[in-house]
Amino acid sequence: MTYFAQEFVTRLDTKKMFVTIKTKFVLRDYINQEGKSPLYLFISSPGDRKRPKTDLEFFPEDWDPITQRLKPKAYNSETYNQVLDNIEAKIAKIKTIYLLNEKPLTASKLEYELKNTTDRVDFKVFFRKQMEAEKKMYSMRYYKRMMVVLNKVEDYPGEILFSDITPDFENKFRVYLADMGNSKTTINSNLSVLKKFLIKAQKSGIKFPLDALDVKVGKTHGNRIDLKPKELEKFYNFYFSEFISEEWSLVLGYFLFSCFTSIRWGNIMEQNREQLLSQRMIRFYVSKSEKLQSIVINDKAYKVIQHNPKLFVEELTDVHVNREIKKIAQLLGYKSKISFHVARHTFATNFIRMGGSVIKLKTIMGHSKIETTMIYVHIVEQEANEDMALMDKLF
Repeated sequence: MTYFAQEFVTRLDTKKMFVTIKTKFVLRDYINQEGKSPLYLFISSPGDRKRPKTDLEFFPEDWDPITQRLKPKAYNSETYNQVLDNIEAKIAKIKTIYLLNEKPLTASKLEYELKNTTDRVDFKVFFRKQMEAEKKMYSMRYYKRMMVVLNKVEDYPGEILFSDITPDFENKFRVYLADMGNSKTTINSNLSVLKKFLIKAQKSGIKFPLDALDVKVGKTHGNRIDLKPKELEKFYNFYFSEFISEEWSLVLGYFLFSCFTSIRWGNIMEQNREQLLSQRMIRFYVSKSEKLQSIVINDKAYKVIQHNPKLFVEELTDVHVNREIKKIAQLLGYKSKISFHVARHTFATNFIRMGGSVIKLKTIMGHSKIETTMIYVHIVEQEANEDMALMDKLF
């Protein structure tokens, strides 16, 4: 590799006009009080020259102008030379991005990209700017979900320049998420958000080696766990018993309300007790579509509200509720994994078990696709098929 002058050719237009960008590191003659000279990056293109100063300073006797690197015997030469290698690598990636997008690259533009990586070059910057621009389009709950993914993207080691987003990037990001301790379904869910913004980038005209549509998301939900009617009855009876503590009564009250209405935790915390009791109607916005939805409060759910005067008055955190619902389940002998979201699955499967319409369930659950609702139908059908084995015990 020649370090004295690097040339990179970028296409200027469809007539194949070219612009040559040359870069090299130059140690200036000026020597400061410490005996060191500042290192500059010389950038030139036809009619345009830039001389940005780097943050590095070296002793003149340690610098090799031919290789544009510190001499091997210089103090900490390996580390400083790696820094220079990284700058050079970033320059090459910026050039590649401009080439892929058929954009002319000048000395001024290269200097700007090095100092202020733009959203046309760095996916992290693009993701952040898109989130800021589209914040008002999403519900707070959905916005927070995407911000969690953005934070993981920004914590990904190093920059994510668009030229780095190759077909192999998907696997690298999966491994990164797995190393963070994320479950398979969480990884798939995060990748679905990542894919969403990669598609946005390509639609805005940014080109990179990976076709965003090729990103394989996989299932974004795990095995749906639900309470069967008899299991739900145990939780219900415990709620109305004299043995339950005040704290658990509040936790279980919210959980049972969701079991009988399908309402998500985020929407539950938005409700007002007086309105629920007087109107017997739940109104909330579906997170993704921002569509206003109304659900009638059935008798079971109404009794749950009436039983505890603190319900829909005193707020709890989802972390606290999930922790305590596990303790309650353990006390009642329920051995499967459980979280607050199990209440939503419980409503859906029991609705089907009681003969409810799939189309009506889709509306109640706020699903955009009937395929999502059909998952609950298949769960109930599978249970029925498993019971067919009872005939084997007939004689």
